This record gives sequence, structure tokens and C-alpha cells, in this order.
Amino acid sequence: MYIKNYKKIKICLVLLLLTALVVLAINGQTNAQSAAVQAYSTTSPLQSGTIVQLDGHDSSSVEALTQSNVSDMFGVVVPANSSPITLSNPDATSTQAYVATSGSYNVLVSTQDGDIASGNYITISAIDGVGMKAGTTQPLVLGKALESFNGSNSLSTASLKAASGTSVNVDIGSIPVAISVAHNPLMLNTTTNLPAFLQKATQAVTTKPVSTSKVYLGLAIIVIATSLSGGLMYAGVKSSIVAIGRNPLSRKSVLRGLLQVTLIALTIFILGLFGVYLLLIL
Repeated sequence: MYIKNYKKIKICLVLLLLTALVVLAINGQTNAQSAAVQAYSTTSPLQSGTIVQLDGHDSSSVEALTQSNVSDMFGVVVPANSSPITLSNPDATSTQAYVATSGSYNVLVSTQDGDIASGNYITISAIDGVGMKAGTTQPLVLGKALESFNGSNSLSTASLKAASGTSVNVDIGSIPVAISVAHNPLMLNTTTNLPAFLQKATQAVTTKPVSTSKVYLGLAIIVIATSLSGGLMYAGVKSSIVAIGRNPLSRKSVLRGLLQVTLIALTIFILGLFGVYLLLIL
């Protein structure tokens, strides 16, 4: 009976490890590809930290993102030496800007929608190329703020027109942001259909927005790992009780086998949780 159980255990472990390797390979490849900073042409110089969009007429060119084109959010202008891998544009004949679409980089932000706290989502403000704290109406976010900004260490100020028609001064500064352009999880009537408890759990684990597909894949891995470990525990306990009932003298060896099954079940569960953690943060 135990031989059969061990065969099942080995098969379960192999399947779980293969799943973890596939997830790591996919995420490793994705992150390796997105780690590079690429050069794009610009019609005018862009300050480092500017949020940009691709030029609608030329995919090799970028320009400062405007609030009306928030759905075209692409990345952030960064210094050329900020990444170990920098892809230049040999065909560019005009000014170049180096753009990052992932990673942690300084981003220009404003206090248009209030002070920014670490962990707040950042989106585009009414100032072209400058971010602000995201609310519930913007469809996309650039990423999560890694530091706070309340205007005390501002680089400059700008005057904006409020809904009432009066002018409002806002402070502009630069803070590091974990860049990962994604749908705004705070947006009302969002189309992601992600339950609130999953959104909170995801935000507690990672400092960047996570796609709905990754969240559901992580949930599936947890369910599979829990089912496998629970099934092994149930089978081990049941087999141990039956074995001790049939032969009380084998109690020590049966309990030793039960301990091994328990350790394997815990290993499977921990591997599952670790795999989900890597899936969400990579």
C-alpha cells in the first residue's frame, strides 16, 4: 500500500516541479526581454522621468503622454546608462530618448490629485508627461510609487484650471516608481471582474500592478498545491490507521511513514506558495 502511495507522491512532485519550472521560464524570459532600455526618436528633447506614448504615425518615435491619450501609455524616459542593456536606434536622425517599460525608475509626478504615498498607483496628470496619484476614473496606471511625495521637495510648480474655473498651483517632483503599465485596479466598473479580496491579497504581496490572468493562474496553483497536499495527508492518515488496526506491532514504522508523507505534503504546499509568489512579483 505504501509503495503505491510513494509512486503517487513522486508523480505529484514531478508534476508540481514541472509546473514551477514552466512558470519560472516564462517569467524569466519575459523579464529578460523587458529589462532593456530602448532608444526612440523624439521631435524635441524629453526630460528624464517623463511619461511617454508612442507616436501614432511612427512606432520608433515617442512623445510626452497626454491625459486624453492615457490608453496609449507606454513607458518612462530614463538616463541612457540606467540599464545594463541599452538598445540604441541606429536609424534615428533626430533627438533620442531612452525609454523603460518595466523596472524601478524615477518618474515626474505632481500633487494634482493630492499627496502621493508609497504604494499609491500612478497615472498621467493634466500636465503632459507628468504623473499623479491614480483615482477611480483612469483606465491605466503606470505602476506603484515606491516613495511618497507631498510637495515639500518639489522641483517646480504648475498652474492648472480647476473644475470651478479657478487656477490651482500643483507641485512637481520626482520619485521612484515600479513601472508596469496595467489596467487600474481602483477603477470603478472595471472589466477585470477581479474580486476585491483577490485585489487586496495581490496588493499585499507585490508592489506593482498584476494582470488578472496572473492572479487567476496563481489562485489555480494554490488550489492544486492545496489539493495535492491535502489528498496526500488524507491518504497517509487513512492508510496509517488501517495498517495499525491490522498490525498494532507495526505502529512505529507506520508512524514513521506517516511523518514522511506529512513532510512531503508540506513541501508541496510550500512550493506552491513560493511559485505563486514568484509568479506575482516577476
